[in-house]
Amino acid sequence: GAPAAGAEGDARRDAGPAELREEWAARGCDWAWAHDGAKQNGWFRLRAAGTLESKWGPGSWRLLGEGPEPPLLLVAFGGVEHALRLAGDGFDVVSKRRLAAEESLAASSQGSPPTPGAPACCPTRGWPS
Repeated sequence: GAPAAGAEGDARRDAGPAELREEWAARGCDWAWAHDGAKQNGWFRLRAAGTLESKWGPGSWRLLGEGPEPPLLLVAFGGVEHALRLAGDGFDVVSKRRLAAEESLAASSQGSPPTPGAPACCPTRGWPS
């Protein structure tokens, strides 16, 4: 395997288009976060190898979904996984899970992931920054 220094180098690189798929890659790796949907109160940056940096500390990300619709972006930080759906020029949140009490949406056997037309689960929104 690669030496630890190589792995650290990967984590400091922004995620590439092949990792993010076209729909998310077109909007970049740096995102604003607005808990109330309007006023930015945080941020996150998608890094290579499924890692992310955020205002709230390190975390992880992965895409969920195959097929013609843009995939959901699962971002986890602070012990909470958020399922982000592209909406207009940014994203809204269609699922939130506390990972200490619930499994990841990606691993869940409880039904299927939210559909593209699912309602947002909270007012949080974000946009490329």
